[in-house]
Amino acid sequence: MAGTVLRICLDVNVWIAHFLAVQKRRQGGSATTIVNIVGDMKCDAGPVQLVLSWEMLATLEDVLGRLHFHHQHVANIIADLIGLMKSGPEQFAPSMLPDGGKSLPLRDTEDAGVLASSIATRADLLITNNLIDFAHKDCERIETRLITIPGQPPRRLYALIYERNDGVQVIIAHPIDAVAWLQLGLRPTPDAIRKFLPPPTPPNIQSR
Repeated sequence: MAGTVLRICLDVNVWIAHFLAVQKRRQGGSATTIVNIVGDMKCDAGPVQLVLSWEMLATLEDVLGRLHFHHQHVANIIADLIGLMKSGPEQFAPSMLPDGGKSLPLRDTEDAGVLASSIATRADLLITNNLIDFAHKDCERIETRLITIPGQPPRRLYALIYERNDGVQVIIAHPIDAVAWLQLGLRPTPDAIRKFLPPPTPPNIQSR
């Protein structure tokens, strides 16, 4: 499996966390680490292909604008992401969703669009800071690890496994879990996540 391309979709909130961290000159957060892995187009689990839809790129552009990022900076970011996709191992181009995710049973239409993007691009891994937004009856929930963040109570992380009869399989995970798996060389398949044992001692980890 080491040579098989791993398709990764990063939710808009992960990109925003990364760009805000860069703007504030913060380093070491899980969002930035996963962005760097995607940017390198490889990890210990194999080659990495970034996948995004035009709808997700438009949402990212809109949010960055509302956060007062300079319009030329935003344009450069979007162009860089498209270039990163096209230069990946599968030379992926942004996709257009046929129904914007309207057929998926999620409360928020934007989240439905993100999951629809992952399904349409056959992503192996969807990474988000807002797992609860993707939890619904068709997802299997797997407890992953207990984390402690300075100044906050311990938090139990989990992953969601979305599987369909037509062969679609998407793992939905927090950046902390995604970074840990990929740095261990673990390819996040449903069976691998079900068998994965978290570290025995919860580390102090930055979530962003």
